[in-house]
Amino acid sequence: MLRELEATCVTTAGEVRELIGWGELIGPGDQEAATRTTDATRVRDALSARVARTPQEIARRSGLGIADVQSHLGMLYLDGAVTSDAAGWRLA
Repeated sequence: MLRELEATCVTTAGEVRELIGWGELIGPGDQEAATRTTDATRVRDALSARVARTPQEIARRSGLGIADVQSHLGMLYLDGAVTSDAAGWRLA
């Protein structure tokens, strides 16, 4: 598939961000970017380390749509920032 269909092999969250055009994560020295609240930040803020939450509850708490929440949860999962089990999603 990689050879015949010109697919791209992705092995890290950084490569996924690069492919979809999200760029790099905000670094500690980037003050202007650090002051903005991104949708991913809103999803992280809606999560708990102790209590598992469903995507619907995270969407309600973050003010985002369920599809957007699920996308951000996937990226946060690839980054190792969240975990998932049968009860829902938690901060790692």
